Amino acid sequence: MDRHPLERDLERIRALLRKGPKTTGELHAELRISSPRIGSLLNALYRRGEIHSPRCVPNSRGDPVYLWECRPDTPGTTDAEEAPSP
Repeated sequence: MDRHPLERDLERIRALLRKGPKTTGELHAELRISSPRIGSLLNALYRRGEIHSPRCVPNSRGDPVYLWECRPDTPGTTDAEEAPSP
């Protein structure tokens, strides 16, 4: 039987974030999942302690957007400097 859609989508996001930090917009474009759904999935991963956003980057208008990445202590990720989440 196929995995639950929620877990499947969470794993797709984890896989992309293991490759490097991404914004919500970048995840939306690569995964073709709606922006609200991406936001909900990121929130779930954040609450589980699997991801964080130690910094922001400017979007096309110059407004700050979160840059999400896997926590260094999450299995399958590389070590990086730990910074507090916003």
